[in-house]
Amino acid sequence: MYKFSYSNFLNIFSESKMSEFKLVKTGIGFILFGIILYLLKEILIGFISFFLIIIGINFIYKALKVWKSKNQIHIH
Repeated sequence: MYKFSYSNFLNIFSESKMSEFKLVKTGIGFILFGIILYLLKEILIGFISFFLIIIGINFIYKALKVWKSKNQIHIH
């Protein structure tokens, strides 16, 4: 198992060990991590919005049913 420590993380950016491949790999990793976080946030907000819209439509439907039942004209 890989041990992640703060000093090892800073060693990636040290001048003596700096190589193009490590920099590109680290940059791509941060970009992909940011994209994944952004997509997860959008999916979560989308689900919450969907459920709130469904609840709102349900309330409007029930209000229309009550309004319709109260406004019926009964001819005897």
